[in-house]
Amino acid sequence: GGNAVGQWLNCYATQGLEVLLVVKVPPGRVAHLNPAQQEQLREALRSPTGFGSFGEVQTWIKEQFGIQMEYSAVHKLVKYHLGASLKVARPTHPKKT
Repeated sequence: GGNAVGQWLNCYATQGLEVLLVVKVPPGRVAHLNPAQQEQLREALRSPTGFGSFGEVQTWIKEQFGIQMEYSAVHKLVKYHLGASLKVARPTHPKKT
C-alpha cells in the first residue's frame, strides 16, 4: 500500500497534462483558464499572427480548450492578467523617440 502518490505521478508522467487539463465548469460558474492554459494563450498572443480582436481570442479558447468564456472575462484575462495587447493595426505616430 501507500503507493497511490507514486501511481498518480506515474499516470501524470505517462499521460501528461492532457488528463489534468480536462476542465468541467459547473453551470453558473465563470469559466477561467488554469495556469497551463494561460501559458498557451500567452504563447498564442505572442505569435506573429496574433489575434485581431478579443472575440477571436474567445473563439480560440473555445476551440483549444472547449471553454466558453465570457467576452468580458477574456478581455480582462488578456489585458490585465496576461498583460498582452492585441495585434490590431493602429495608425503609427511619427513621434517615436
